[in-house]
Amino acid sequence: MGLCDIVIIMRAILSVSVEPALKRKLEKAARISKKKKSDLVKDALERYLAEMEFRTLREQSIKFGKKSGLITDEDVFKVVS
Repeated sequence: MGLCDIVIIMRAILSVSVEPALKRKLEKAARISKKKKSDLVKDALERYLAEMEFRTLREQSIKFGKKSGLITDEDVFKVVS
């Protein structure tokens, strides 16, 4: 980026209610990792959402594979190799 480039970072605030025990665990993790609590929550949420997306795609792929006669990993390997 040059001297005249402007970077705009859009942020949204999200309030989350948690049990006191979970809050204490988050505070402890933040102290140990030397990270902000919000960064830990963002990382955890991103991982969770990515995993959910992966599971959804996997389920869709399995349905497609079964319709195509691809039941096992070996079936898929034979097709792609």
